[in-house]
Order: sequence, then C-alpha cells, then structure tokens
Amino acid sequence: MNDPLPPEATPRANLANLYVEGLAVEQDDRHALDLVSKLADRGFQSAAWLRGFLLDQLGRADEAATAFARCWALGHPEGYYSLGLRFALGAGVGADRAFARALLIRAADARAAADEHCPRDEYGREAKLWYDRMKACHRAAQPMFERLGRPTQPGRLNPLVTELEAHFARLGHAALCLDAAGRLRAKGNGGASLAVGEQSWEWVSERPRVATCATFATREECTHLIQMILPHLTDPRAYRRGNAYGDLTYFSGEGCPVGPMEADAVIRKLERRIARMTKHPLAAL
Repeated sequence: MNDPLPPEATPRANLANLYVEGLAVEQDDRHALDLVSKLADRGFQSAAWLRGFLLDQLGRADEAATAFARCWALGHPEGYYSLGLRFALGAGVGADRAFARALLIRAADARAAADEHCPRDEYGREAKLWYDRMKACHRAAQPMFERLGRPTQPGRLNPLVTELEAHFARLGHAALCLDAAGRLRAKGNGGASLAVGEQSWEWVSERPRVATCATFATREECTHLIQMILPHLTDPRAYRRGNAYGDLTYFSGEGCPVGPMEADAVIRKLERRIARMTKHPLAAL
C-alpha cells in the first residue's frame, strides 16, 4: 500500500516543495511542514512520511519519531523503515534493537539495514515475536486501510487516522502510547536527528575534476529515492526517441529522470545540497 496523492491534494504538496527549495516563494521549511502536516492528518501516507523527514531536517528528532510512528500506523512501508532506524539508533526515541529489527524486516527491502544495526544472532528471537504481532496488527487493520482512500474534508483530521493510531498503540510497545488528544506518540529521548551533518568533497582527480562525498545523502534518503523510482523503471527497449523528457532519448535502463511535478521535499533538499556544495545556483541545476 503506497498512496499517490489525489488531484485535490497535489497542489498543496507541490506548494510545499516550492517552499522547501525557495522557488517562486521565500524558502521556508516550516511553512512546507505545515502544508504536508495537513495532508498527513487526512491520512495520506506519503505526506505523513514527509512530515517526519522535514521535522528531522529541522533538528526536531523527538517530533520526527512521533511523525514516523503515525506514518507506521497508516501502514506505509517507509514508515516502518524510518521508525525502525530510529529505534535501532536511539534517534528521537529510546533504542530497542529487537523492535527495530522487526520494523525493518517488515519494511520494503530493508533486511540489509536490519542485519547491520540489529544482528539476527542477537535480536532475532525477540524480533520474531514483535514481527508476528505487527503482522497480525496490520492484517486486522486492513479494512481501515482500504477506507483511507475515500475523500475527506480538507483541513480536518480524518477520524480513521486516530482510529488506526489507537489500533497500533495497542501493539503494546512501552515507547509508543496515545497522548491526551488520542494521537499516537513516541516517547522522546532527546536524541540526535538522522539528518546529514557536515559535508565536504574528497577529491579523486584535479584533471579532470572528479570528487566524491560519502556523506552526501543519508541511508534513509537513498532508500526513499529507490522506492520513488522503482515503479518507473522498465526495460530500456521500451523507450524510444521522441519521449517527453529529453533525458529518455538514450535511456540506458540504469536510471530514471524525475521531472518537476514528480519531485518531493527530499528531491528539493538534495537539489539545495547540490547547489550549495557545487556553488551553482538552483536555476542552473
């Protein structure tokens, strides 16, 4: 289950992306956060994940953990992944590597991260118990997931969102509870965010000028990009000259261009990073 935003929600999401990058409007991550938060409260999975991402970028790790817990309650694979990373690393929530392993194994293509941060030999048995409980919880929530796609009133909290959060809170993990308003909350620990830190070039060659940056993007950002692009990859023989994107004229099958309308806050953040590190204006990218 991975929701595409419906036509009525797309303008708000696109406006949020413009605020992240500062295109046609003054750059303002907090305004972008407000826009995606309203979409998340209507039950849109992708917006729920972006809310956690933007909170983490702003250094609000405890709030990010809560946002990813709410995204997890919407059944989003990336919510499982991001919440799993935070339990594995103690980022914004207390570390629990057995629970983290269960979350990561339930996420899409995250076994490598599970094995790296939460080795099976140490945490596998307890993780299996959490995994089975989560699987049963997810299965029981399926009728609610199916109802999430129905239209809801803009600007209002979707009652199904709170219903799902209460359902997943009953899983029984000590760090996940309901607050006074009945919303799912992760008990924060004041830990650091997982946003990228200092970045610098490691020069490989001066002529030609070739450099790398090992810390350019986080593992979480890379996984998000992979999940975003994966559905669009196909046999390169399916492409031919005359496509809408010039990049596809000689498409190799090893990549996929992301046009302006497909970009999200993560893409915009990466573009800002590239502009800053290369000292090129955004308009030149």
